[in-house]
Amino acid sequence: MEFLLIILLLLFLLLYPVIKAGFKMWQQVRQMNQNFQNARSQYGNGGAASGGNRRGGGTSSHGHRRRGKIFGPNDGEYVDFEEIIEHRQSVQYVEVRDVEPRITDAKFEEIL
Repeated sequence: MEFLLIILLLLFLLLYPVIKAGFKMWQQVRQMNQNFQNARSQYGNGGAASGGNRRGGGTSSHGHRRRGKIFGPNDGEYVDFEEIIEHRQSVQYVEVRDVEPRITDAKFEEIL
């Protein structure tokens, strides 16, 4: 009997945080959906009811008319370009000697 009681207590201690977190997530999703519904009812449906952003044209909820594309169907995606070739002078680099000699007194030790 004590063994069963200990197992039930452990299950409760393990499942309680999971259930509590799930309930909090459910509340957040419910609150978010409620906020979206409130905004939708306040500013208009934006869909079929107010004629919002339909593809078939019409006016939006703010009275603006939908505009067509700026580019025509014959306009391409790429632009013709002209390649400009410049002849530049090549610079020759002269090897510069070190002003100070390099350090040579440090011994190399391999660390294993």
